[in-house]
Amino acid sequence: MWEPVDGSLSFLRKGETIILQNLASELCPPVEMNYNWAGSKQREQYERDFASPFVEHFFPFLLQTLGSHQIDPADARLLDIGCGFAPMAYAFVIYSSSLQKTSDGGVRYLGIDIRDDAVQWLQDAYRKYEFIRFLHHQADNKSDYVGAGNTVATDCASEGKTSATSSGEEAAYKIPEDFSYNLQWSSSVFTHLTPEACVTALQTINRCSRRPCVQVNTWFLIDEQSRYAMAAGIADRQLPIDCGKFLTFSAENPLLTTCYKIEAVEQIYDEAGLEIVEIDRGSWRGKAYNNRANHYQDVIVSVAK
Repeated sequence: MWEPVDGSLSFLRKGETIILQNLASELCPPVEMNYNWAGSKQREQYERDFASPFVEHFFPFLLQTLGSHQIDPADARLLDIGCGFAPMAYAFVIYSSSLQKTSDGGVRYLGIDIRDDAVQWLQDAYRKYEFIRFLHHQADNKSDYVGAGNTVATDCASEGKTSATSSGEEAAYKIPEDFSYNLQWSSSVFTHLTPEACVTALQTINRCSRRPCVQVNTWFLIDEQSRYAMAAGIADRQLPIDCGKFLTFSAENPLLTTCYKIEAVEQIYDEAGLEIVEIDRGSWRGKAYNNRANHYQDVIVSVAK
């Protein structure tokens, strides 16, 4: 039985004390390292907020999705593409501690990211969790919107330059052969990739997975509903630049936001050998939308054909 303690992410369980505030102190990076949070939070508030969407919404959604596809959630093996500072790994540690069965050993979570400093920090922070692993993935600056000379600040989009097309090789992730996964997740990765990279990423994810496997990825999708939301001014952004398969707001740095046309996404998944089984629209479109993952982006669930 779980009883809440002071703080939204602290719990006691009879016979075993799990203090998530201590876990947060251990597994939250310094706020100045985390470009998504730098300068915006006091440390105490930052530790409470850093992983809370993943703990409270995103990871439970993944567990529900596994169960609905006849995969035992207790046997989850998770590939986290674009893990950042790994709030999903934080949730995975909590989940693993809650399982009543004995672990069979081996890696059960693999996080991949293009930021070498983040991966190095994570490898040290999670060193005692032998079932967690992180890998650095090298990305070309021409296709890396947060690479050298680029910026994630929308009001400074012209400072960075990326290309709307590429070979796609920048998304050919080097997934270790000894890591077998039945669940793949990404948050706000396909919203920064070229069409060619989207295909390569999904092909790699599909080819290296065990069967069955479920892929859960977030996108910005351009369809009749989101076009209406932008025209009505109720969406959270405007996308005046048409790059063919996606819309964006920066001609200089189009990969700051890639919002894909629904027909292009259907073609991308088909080329990758995946079947889209669910599209759940997100709240970036306006107040009428709230998907089951409680993610502001659109969520696509897929399986191998």
